[in-house]
Amino acid sequence: MASFLSGTRPVEEALVRPLDALAVGLNATPDLNAAEILHDCRSAAVLDHMVADLDPETVVFDLPPMLEYDDAAAFLPQVDGVLVISDGTQTTAAHLAACERILNGNAPLLGVVLNRGRAPADIGPVA
Repeated sequence: MASFLSGTRPVEEALVRPLDALAVGLNATPDLNAAEILHDCRSAAVLDHMVADLDPETVVFDLPPMLEYDDAAAFLPQVDGVLVISDGTQTTAAHLAACERILNGNAPLLGVVLNRGRAPADIGPVA
């Protein structure tokens, strides 16, 4: 993805198109300079060209945990909204509040998805 975002790799080589209506950009390994790459104005231009060329209805970017890495903060100017994915076994209310503070004024919070949620034993299954 680094070579694509820097403009040295064309979109046709960077994205897999399993269907006409679906393009997926995959990365084999994390990039140690991801935040710097995402802050670079070339990345914004490359993504603008990608959207113009592919004309997608929706674009979803999967980024690493917001409180552990700077990637999401660097990428906020490129998005219309953020969907936070919360891990029910690790994420606390304080973590979510910290994410909201980062997003405040930078990008709208579209919602929070809870993964690995568990119902309290005394309540029973959640319908």
